[in-house]
Amino acid sequence: MKGKNPYLVRDLLLISLALGLLFFVFLGNRPLAAPDEGRYVEVPREMVATGDYLTPHLNGLKYFEKPPLLYWVQTIPIHLFGIQEWAMRLPVAFLALFGCLLTYFFTQHLYDRRTGLFATGILGTSLLYNVLGRLLTLDMGVSVFLTGTLFSFLAATEEPAPKKRRLWMIGAACFAACSMLSKGLIGIAVPGMIIFCWFLLTNQWRILPTLFLPSAIGVFLLVAAPWHILVSLKNPGFFDFYFIHEHFERYLTTVHRRHQPLWFFIPVVLLGLFPWTSLLFKSLFQRYSKKPRELFFFLWFLVPFIFFSISHSKLIPYILPVFPALAVLMARRIGEGASFKAEILTHSLFSMVLGVAVMVVIGDVDPDLKMILKTHLVALSGVLGGSAILVPILFWKYGGTIKAFGGILITGIVVVFIVIMAAPLVPRLSIKPLANIFLDKMPKDTDVFTYITYYQDLPPYLGRTVTVVEWQGELAFGMNDDPAQTQIVTHEMFEQAWRTKPRVCVFTRQNRYENLATYSWFTHTVLGRHDGQVLACRNDFEQIRHQD
Repeated sequence: MKGKNPYLVRDLLLISLALGLLFFVFLGNRPLAAPDEGRYVEVPREMVATGDYLTPHLNGLKYFEKPPLLYWVQTIPIHLFGIQEWAMRLPVAFLALFGCLLTYFFTQHLYDRRTGLFATGILGTSLLYNVLGRLLTLDMGVSVFLTGTLFSFLAATEEPAPKKRRLWMIGAACFAACSMLSKGLIGIAVPGMIIFCWFLLTNQWRILPTLFLPSAIGVFLLVAAPWHILVSLKNPGFFDFYFIHEHFERYLTTVHRRHQPLWFFIPVVLLGLFPWTSLLFKSLFQRYSKKPRELFFFLWFLVPFIFFSISHSKLIPYILPVFPALAVLMARRIGEGASFKAEILTHSLFSMVLGVAVMVVIGDVDPDLKMILKTHLVALSGVLGGSAILVPILFWKYGGTIKAFGGILITGIVVVFIVIMAAPLVPRLSIKPLANIFLDKMPKDTDVFTYITYYQDLPPYLGRTVTVVEWQGELAFGMNDDPAQTQIVTHEMFEQAWRTKPRVCVFTRQNRYENLATYSWFTHTVLGRHDGQVLACRNDFEQIRHQD
């Protein structure tokens, strides 16, 4: 590989430096986002606190909605830095950068250095990829490992040397196992469907016997199977809940209440690819009959897009795995030296429309939000409008396709930085301000309740589990699995605790607080209010504070 591309190591270092500035800056400039970031910090926090790395727990209860790979990785910054927002997001930022490095490494191997650089630039500056590279969810991890799986498999099919082909397949198996340990069966179902459709359309079944499948399957099982086996042996209810409820029912039914229309991912892809959206259409609609490699990338986009579109459970991040394939297809079109007049005009029009929409639509939807973000919105509109004018000038007046795409690249970088700086100003439900009040004013041994709600980000900020009153949600399985659990209690049990415990606090919503305030036994002091949430303690708080 080094002989084929003498700039490989240098390029990887430069990409790490350049994209690292996008992925790693200001990771701690906003609180943990509820519910996902709070949840995916709390589970590894409890692993560290209890020493149980086999059975995930959420608020002290068994939690089997997702496999454990991200939790295990998240325990590393917890050990090194404690619960810090920037540290908790570091693993996802590293994964996002790793996904770009994988894209460059394999694209320059399959095509050439120029195509690899274009593909990496497109992927790393795409809006959705960059945003999700700064948000603690499972989707970046599964996307990166799917990327490694599919790239490695494609490289294996084109590798003439048997020893290297075996290594590519072992790499694909390792990535697939990590993908499954990141988000379950989807990690092998999606690449499996892509590969099957590719074989079906190219009729290259003769390659299969040469791909060392027994070795690859053995490696996959060696990596992916142990946790599934051990956790099943220790937890008899794991199999039905994890595989049936969390996989098949999530996909086939609306049990998780994430139903969206069939066309849901179309605008997600169009906006998520910005500023490269104008390159999408001609990159997709080309003849693939004599291009099996390009057909592979097209199926890499099409199969997941259809699969997730017909699912009864849809969220924006689900579509992220198609972005590396789109980046490669768009980079290939750039490398072919085709005419880009239509793409330049489309970019100009799309940027202009977005620039107007940023100011008009947001103002119509939420005037208060528009006032808070006024400076950032004006800057964003200015950048979009400037790009709409500058990119065509670079293309026509200076006759430079590369210069025009350089202008698009800079547009993407500036847009990402504006979004990063605006993110802390966007109002969001966060319990952090009230958690800080609690930590500042109340003794550590105070009993903490949440009333008819559960704040996913509260346990991480408090560094402890809480007692939940009259609410189950995703804690239902853990509650039902453990008859002796005390983390979820009834209203009557909460009343008894409030009457008898000397040090007790409750976090709840304003309307729930107003209901509580009507009970004569609920003698209390309000310690703080924030964004419709209330923190209250027993009214002998002043005595407790003076005693301590």
